[in-house]
Amino acid sequence: LPTTPTVGALIERRLAQLSPAALRLARVAALARADFNAALAAHVLQAHPLDLTEAWAELERAHVLRGDGFVHDLIGDVAARAVPAPIAGLLHRGIAEYLEAQSIAPARIAQHYAEAGAWHRAAEFHLRAANDARRASRRLEEVGHRESAFACLDRAGDSEAAFEARCNSVESLILVRGVEDAHRR
Repeated sequence: LPTTPTVGALIERRLAQLSPAALRLARVAALARADFNAALAAHVLQAHPLDLTEAWAELERAHVLRGDGFVHDLIGDVAARAVPAPIAGLLHRGIAEYLEAQSIAPARIAQHYAEAGAWHRAAEFHLRAANDARRASRRLEEVGHRESAFACLDRAGDSEAAFEARCNSVESLILVRGVEDAHRR
C-alpha cells in the first residue's frame, strides 16, 4: 500500500534526526533492499567495514535497521525516495557491480543495472536470468526475463539487439502463451 502523507512525514522526521553517516548507510540499504549487507555497504560507500560500525549501531538504536534489513518496509521506501535520481543511479550501479563480483543471481543484478539506467548491462543480465530459467524448465519466468531484456534494449535504442531478443523469445512464448502471442511478437 502507498505510504500515507502523515506516516511518510513522520518517518522523514525520524530519519532527519540521524547523523549524516547513518543516513548515508540507510539510503544505501534502501536502494539495495534484499541485497543489503555490511560488505555491500562498505563497497558502495567505499569505506572500511569498521567505519560503518557507529552508523550501523545508530540505525539499530533508532529502530531503523534490524540485522541486514529495515525494521519496516515503509522506512526503506521513504529513505529511497529521498535519494535524487542521478545519485540513486550511481548507487544502483555500484550495487550491481558488487553483486556481479559476488556471482549473485542475474535477475537481481539486472534490476539494479536497470535502476541505474545501464540498459545494455540490464538486458545482458535479464538474458542470463532467462537462460537460467530455461535450464530449470521455468518457462514463464524465462519469458518474463526475455521481455524485460528487450524492453531494456528498446530503452537503450538498440533495435537490432532488441529484435534478436524478441526472436529468441518465440519458442518459450509459444509454450507459455500460445502461438497467437508468439506470432504477434
